[in-house]
Amino acid sequence: MAALSNYAEDAVLSHLIGKTSFALPDVSVALYTAAPTDNTSGTEVSGGDYARLATSASDWDVANGTATNTVDFEWPTASADWGSVTSAALVDGDGNILVFGMASSPKEISQGDSYRIPQGSFTLSLD
Repeated sequence: MAALSNYAEDAVLSHLIGKTSFALPDVSVALYTAAPTDNTSGTEVSGGDYARLATSASDWDVANGTATNTVDFEWPTASADWGSVTSAALVDGDGNILVFGMASSPKEISQGDSYRIPQGSFTLSLD
């Protein structure tokens, strides 16, 4: 399950009513040890060769109000402990969290481990 951040909700609504335009952002997938919420930025993984993973439109399929990843999102091997990854988010090029959600189960990433979100398991829905 994923949720839009307050930032993204305001941007989409402003775009839909014609108040402002919402430019297509450069989007990356970020990992967190403390989940973001509508009002907080959470705690993003840092160090140990961690970096946000760039994604593009071709990495997603959208149908019936749901977007699903069509590729595996896989981070390089950690060169230091990352901690327990509890959640992920889509982040724009300015660092604004667009949408976030909890991992199906937290995973402890130690030096030498890698993290992967398998194809079809990162879903975003709007009702």
